[in-house]
Amino acid sequence: MSAPLSDAGQVTRKWLTEVLRRSGGLAHQRVTAIEASPGAETAMWRLVHLSLSYSPATQGPSRAPAQLLLKLPRRWPGQNAAFHILGRAHEVYFYTHLAPSPAMASVPVVRCFDATHNPRTLGATATQEAQETQETPDAHVLVEDLSGTHWQTEPPLPPSEALCGEAVSCLARLHAAWWESGRLSPGGDVASYLASQVETARALGVGNVRGAAASPIPGFLDFLGDRLSPARRRVYERVFAFGSALAARQERGPRTVLHGDPHWWNFLYPRDPSRDTTRILDWGSWRVGPATNDLAYMLALQWFPERRRRLERPLLERYHEGLAAGSVDRYSWDELWHDYRVSVLWGLTKVARCWAEGWPTELWWGHLERVLLAYEDLDCEELLGS
Repeated sequence: MSAPLSDAGQVTRKWLTEVLRRSGGLAHQRVTAIEASPGAETAMWRLVHLSLSYSPATQGPSRAPAQLLLKLPRRWPGQNAAFHILGRAHEVYFYTHLAPSPAMASVPVVRCFDATHNPRTLGATATQEAQETQETPDAHVLVEDLSGTHWQTEPPLPPSEALCGEAVSCLARLHAAWWESGRLSPGGDVASYLASQVETARALGVGNVRGAAASPIPGFLDFLGDRLSPARRRVYERVFAFGSALAARQERGPRTVLHGDPHWWNFLYPRDPSRDTTRILDWGSWRVGPATNDLAYMLALQWFPERRRRLERPLLERYHEGLAAGSVDRYSWDELWHDYRVSVLWGLTKVARCWAEGWPTELWWGHLERVLLAYEDLDCEELLGS
């Protein structure tokens, strides 16, 4: 594992040759030229596109990647540095501990060649070293750049119905790969890691990070005031009162690895479906929980009623078929449909948590309207009385 990079200028031909050989991306060749160009910025990362040239292949055809994507830390002045450092470390853990698992062989993720973080930077955020931490690289991720072979629609425009089906199938493969895995149970390495992450978040005062804080609903309702109608406020009050029972109900069901942020723009869609497949990307929010939480986030929080009503059931049926193809054969359609409706209740809490985590208002405000409409359409009120 290499030390974190702070700038694309640190990517030398020698360093990249060593990284690619260590990861199995390069055999007998060596990197001879690197051309870097800036890409987009996300909440946690600065993206840099790397175009590579190699020495001639001497033993068979070359499979070396022509394009790589380097993810470097993005600094947010005035924001909680620990929140973003913790998120980047979380993504690195996925690429170093989950992605290499044999269970992931059928899951179409973007290939990672190098991922590392410096744990000292996280600890320094709680000390007088905090200012120094702002200048110290805490993590980087190096993945294959698929921009030449894949594409995405521009948010908030959703992909076509066919591509939505492909994305749902990707989630089914992910969930089936980890369905009730022993690694997620108490004592398993993934469960132990997640527990330690929650404790780290609490110690650093990072509120509402993946279950690290109490329900954000009371503060959310205070903030909204009369922006929320009395009827909708009562819905939230009931969900808050039902909170412990909701958590217990979800805890009893089958658990798996969730993407955590499976909106339609965290998938890459192939330009030529005959040669490639849809891929899942961006793993800074992965977690463990009920599979239907990913589905409710994808459908109930992202789509207004007309599109959701038209595609919701066909997509859920396709997802259920995908689970069966992945050897999940003891989870009936009725169980999936029930759990999906319960996850819509979870979605109401998720919107409040998005607000508490400081998400841009233009994101969570739309989620709020959509999930409340889904709550009405799916008669989730009935679940609160059961």
